[in-house]
Amino acid sequence: MKLKHITFSVPDIEKSITFYTELVNLTIQFRLSPPIGEICFLANDKGETMLEFIQFKQGAPFKSEGMVLAFKHDGDLKTLREKAISLGYIPSEIHSTGPMPTNFKITDPAGIMVEFCN
Repeated sequence: MKLKHITFSVPDIEKSITFYTELVNLTIQFRLSPPIGEICFLANDKGETMLEFIQFKQGAPFKSEGMVLAFKHDGDLKTLREKAISLGYIPSEIHSTGPMPTNFKITDPAGIMVEFCN
């Protein structure tokens, strides 16, 4: 089996879309505006990573506790971290110790922890 997509209920879909298009380089695949709210699917250029964001009109409660998304970045992590800072985000320092790959972490606009690693 292959994972089709992961769905997240987010408080501000526009901020989530901006984060994932600017830093993760995902692109909008399609958007819907059903009566319940706004829905947007994002994916990488190969369609391997598919995230669905939903912002409910009724303001359904969202909890991101314990969630971590990790993305493998083939480029320079320092450059990506500097880009995150220039966009107004607050990333961690770059860590390269222990059994983990070199990485830094940042909290997305919905409160989900996102890790960028080589």
